[in-house]
Amino acid sequence: MSFVRSAIAAIVYAALMTAWAWHDRDPFRDSYLLGFLFYGLTFGIVFHVLMNWVARKDSSKTG
Repeated sequence: MSFVRSAIAAIVYAALMTAWAWHDRDPFRDSYLLGFLFYGLTFGIVFHVLMNWVARKDSSKTG
């Protein structure tokens, strides 16, 4: 998976999680921006690594 697709997925996830936190009036460490950055970076890195691992595992089975 490319970095661009991972970044888009991370931005969408971070936006949804930040909107949920805003709806619950529960900011991450008293800052919605900090929560957005935390969610985006954490999800983006984990998602990118996981999707590349799945793609590598899938390609080794079919090849």
